[in-house]
Amino acid sequence: MKQTQHIIFAMLLVPNLLVSQEHDLSEDTVIYKDFNFDGQKDIALKDSSHQSCYGGTAYRIYLKKETMFVWNEAFSKLTYAKSCGMFKVDHSHKQLITTFKSGCCQHSTTYYRIDDDRPLPIKVIKEVHDPITNKTTTTIQNTINTKEGGQ
Repeated sequence: MKQTQHIIFAMLLVPNLLVSQEHDLSEDTVIYKDFNFDGQKDIALKDSSHQSCYGGTAYRIYLKKETMFVWNEAFSKLTYAKSCGMFKVDHSHKQLITTFKSGCCQHSTTYYRIDDDRPLPIKVIKEVHDPITNKTTTTIQNTINTKEGGQ
């Protein structure tokens, strides 16, 4: 853990070199923004030990706590295999949004609220496309899951 803290500290000393305020680029190494809606910017570090869907980029999420950044497993898991990359942050609704797809025809979007630094799923939208009939079925499920990370 000590080595990771030094790496984070070193990267923050050079804010324009590696730190991105936005995450539209999938190759971002470090993302520096508020993920848990507490008014403090948190850090996401590219995680080479995990992958998101289709081998995409996963992140280790560190939440700002007083003078430190503390790794949060539940937030980190939102970027792993069951999601397609870094989640989106919707500050106006105080929600995190993950996406997932399976092949050409199955896509899902999950919306999370934050409760005590844990992302809890509140809505899942699933779309299944039938290429033969060219019809898409959309299912919306409103849910609250108390398991950590909702996964």
